[in-house]
Amino acid sequence: MRSRALGATAALALAVGGTTLATTTPAAAATCYDSYKIINASRTQAYIPADSWLTTTSACSDINIRAASYTDGRSAKICFQRSNGTTYCQSEWTWLPAGVWKAVATNVSDGVKFKIQLKMSATGSDWFDGRVAA
Repeated sequence: MRSRALGATAALALAVGGTTLATTTPAAAATCYDSYKIINASRTQAYIPADSWLTTTSACSDINIRAASYTDGRSAKICFQRSNGTTYCQSEWTWLPAGVWKAVATNVSDGVKFKIQLKMSATGSDWFDGRVAA
């Protein structure tokens, strides 16, 4: 009986500690998300933005994307511009459910130029609306 109480106390302490960590993380994320940019693309557009680059800032350590709540979910990956001008794209796609922020690239340095590549669904809508915070 005593070991159960001790185990329950330890579990409660862990849960409280976990809650404390969880409450600080969303606050930092909220600051990151406050710096979002609106993004949209048609099915024929290969990259967002089509003719320029987005740049990471000190507001976020990750590149986060949120599909609009009325948009069909999509898969995305990030393409980075190297210092020599060439482009490198992630090999894995990340699913973006509608209405949810999702980190597509993590621990990205400030000042990195990037584009978003979307995998458009053959059965979904012809348009993507969302936000990016980086």
